[in-house]
Amino acid sequence: MGFTAMRTETRRQDKVSVRRIVLGFTVALCLLIPVYASALQDTSPQGPAVENEAEFAEIRVRLSEGRSVFLENRGRPYRINGTLTFARNASLRGAIGTVLISEGDGAAFDVPPGATHVAIENITFRQNGRSRTLGAVRAGNFRLTGGGAVDAGTLVFSNARNGRVERARFENGVAANAIAITNGSSGIAIEGNEFERNAGFGIQIDNGANGNDISNNWTRANGIELVGIRYNAFGNVIAYNRAEGTGDNGISVTGDRNVVLGNRVSGNALNGIAIYGDENTVMGNVAIGNGQNLNPQSPLHNPQDTSVYAGILANGAFGGGGRNNVIVGNIIADDQTQPTQLRCVMVGQGYGRWKAATDYTARRFIYADGEIYQTENAGTSGTLAPSGEGVVTDGRIAWTHIRTLAGNGRPSGNMIANNQTAGCDHAPARAETSGQP
Repeated sequence: MGFTAMRTETRRQDKVSVRRIVLGFTVALCLLIPVYASALQDTSPQGPAVENEAEFAEIRVRLSEGRSVFLENRGRPYRINGTLTFARNASLRGAIGTVLISEGDGAAFDVPPGATHVAIENITFRQNGRSRTLGAVRAGNFRLTGGGAVDAGTLVFSNARNGRVERARFENGVAANAIAITNGSSGIAIEGNEFERNAGFGIQIDNGANGNDISNNWTRANGIELVGIRYNAFGNVIAYNRAEGTGDNGISVTGDRNVVLGNRVSGNALNGIAIYGDENTVMGNVAIGNGQNLNPQSPLHNPQDTSVYAGILANGAFGGGGRNNVIVGNIIADDQTQPTQLRCVMVGQGYGRWKAATDYTARRFIYADGEIYQTENAGTSGTLAPSGEGVVTDGRIAWTHIRTLAGNGRPSGNMIANNQTAGCDHAPARAETSGQP
């Protein structure tokens, strides 16, 4: 073979080798990078994204196997029917602005126990179905970044550890709450999110949840509190949030030993910050112009309301004792022409006592012989005061025992000092109950 022929053959072999190398590299790369959701991309110039069931099934499989899926933003929503179940290390990511509509009746996604280190990024969930649950997170180290939810139900952390939600927007007029942290969940950080026009709480913490951090979130309009901690949660931090325009208090804490630090609460319907629990610390907050239920010029105005509202309220209610809280170093003011935040710091009257032959609304808390009870259903009380633990009866109404509260059921032992106040009156030792039981 001549030199020219040898050179030609060598080049041919080199080209074949290069092709093989490129092909091998491409196959390896495809095994490593996330699958792209061609299954859900738009196929019609007019309609929404259309699901190809076979390809979409592959996406479900990848998430259930702990792999990654990426959704391109094609300008129209993706649609799913059924719950996406994540396994350990799985991730669902999208380009900024990606919208995913869940059309089933169940949750949009589920992170079961053991599915740690799941990530969702830049996905805004919407829902056409009837589910009131956006997603159930029951594992550790879950992270949701960007995106959020619009009318897609509640994001529920249940017995979860060390999760994080950041830089997302929640607007859920159909859901009770935007985020619920419950069943002993701890180490959950909700930081830097926007909550607008949710039907209930922006964030609710209950049922033994503890050690969670709620910081730098804000709302300009929400159904009730931006943050609410129920009587059976403890040791959480609510710091540097901004709550204005809510349909209730800006922030409420009924649990014990929580810290409320550096928040700004203004223009809310009822009190700025309401402390119904025990041994909480409320420090460095700013409460301005709350009590908008009393303002005829406000969209929150309630002409039937004759209560008195405060920048900060301490009161035993909703299962809490309202005792031994520290309320120091806060700024409390009302500079409206007609003030509505009539008290700076107010101590309430505590619980109403159980009475015989009395009409009670559903979920009403009462005090009876050193115990707090709650009824789930409305009715007229019987003749014997409720007594004992568990579910008890007064002869006509069934009452659930909440806790023991020694003494007379009134809030006491609160330290209120070094607050800067203007435009509101200092509360008497016992003040109006602000509509609480």
